[in-house]
Amino acid sequence: MAAGPISTGLADTAPAHTQAAYTQPARDETAALRAELARTRARLDDISRLVSDWIWEVDRNARIVSVSPRVMAALGYHPMELVGRPFTEVIGLELPITASHPDGPVHARPFRDREVQITNHCGQPRSFRLSGLPVFCQTTGRFEGYRGTAQDVTELRAREAALLEAKNTAEEANRTKSDFLAQMSHELRTPLNAILGFSEIMQSEALGPIGTPQYKGYIADIATSAQHLSQMINDVLDVAKLEAGKFQIYEDVVNPAELIDRALRIVTPRARDAGVELTKPQIPAGITLLADEQKLLQVLLNLLSNAIKFTPSGGHVSLKAEVDGTGAYGLSITDTGIGMSAKDQEVALSPFGQVDSSLSRRYEGTGLGLPLSKALVELHGGRLEIDSAPEAGTSVRVTLPIGRVEAAA
Repeated sequence: MAAGPISTGLADTAPAHTQAAYTQPARDETAALRAELARTRARLDDISRLVSDWIWEVDRNARIVSVSPRVMAALGYHPMELVGRPFTEVIGLELPITASHPDGPVHARPFRDREVQITNHCGQPRSFRLSGLPVFCQTTGRFEGYRGTAQDVTELRAREAALLEAKNTAEEANRTKSDFLAQMSHELRTPLNAILGFSEIMQSEALGPIGTPQYKGYIADIATSAQHLSQMINDVLDVAKLEAGKFQIYEDVVNPAELIDRALRIVTPRARDAGVELTKPQIPAGITLLADEQKLLQVLLNLLSNAIKFTPSGGHVSLKAEVDGTGAYGLSITDTGIGMSAKDQEVALSPFGQVDSSLSRRYEGTGLGLPLSKALVELHGGRLEIDSAPEAGTSVRVTLPIGRVEAAA
């Protein structure tokens, strides 16, 4: 038998067993790591779907590499529509990245709550609050990009704007009412001083015993002042009722021709004293209105008084009445007075609005005539419109709907 090496089989089998002993735990560890990685990814994916914010990720060149599905609800884009696009093109925000030269080290800083406007899929701007963290390779320290979140704050900003507007409106209303009260106190003092002054003179018989002819003039002044005071108080009470929604009108059949004649008789002496020419209109015959007669008279007196008050001596005030092409009844009062700008018209029609404090000092009155007249006309289903310009006069038109116009039988 030829001599040769003796094989025991150890050389062949030992390495195999040794290899299996080492590789099996490695495979188990890899499988466990993969399972844990899958669970982590699933957990992060669930979180990204549940939170209201959407999550974004960009590479070192600031190009979007990942966007969470929530971006669909926020902007209307599918995530894949945004992947690959420059971050600044989509978001409109420059990331805080600096580098000394293209191949040099990158310095990137985290940022928080940076607010930007992003245009959604429909071309509408939306407000977002962005936060981001720079990402670096754990082994090399190389800058890899950014990860961050975007929170939609559009509705929040809209609510804040609405609250601010409401606050400003409330503050303006308080200022307006304070100004009105200051003006009102002045207006009330004027007739009260006349009433008290003339009453004291008569009570003390300073000009002689009661029955002296001069006292008759004082009595007339007291009566005029009392009427003026009563009218101001009634206007304030009417506005308060209107604002509280407690104002009522009492409808009846009204002859507009008689109503206009009555109003003109009341204001004619005032126009004559002011040197203002007052033109009586041609009034359509055979027409009646279903309305509150006292309230319509109040509207006419307010508008005519305003026209006379703000028209200088030598000026002209005219009144026109007509049934228009739609069958509605229209009353127009036109003057050649100082006029108003569009902005002043808006103020003049608001309760407690004072167009110009210097005007309120020059012309007596509370400033309630126009807003009160507008409200009374609207209670009748009509409208009050102003056509005016500074130094070009004013025309106020009242229109009552066809439902309130009847032909006399």
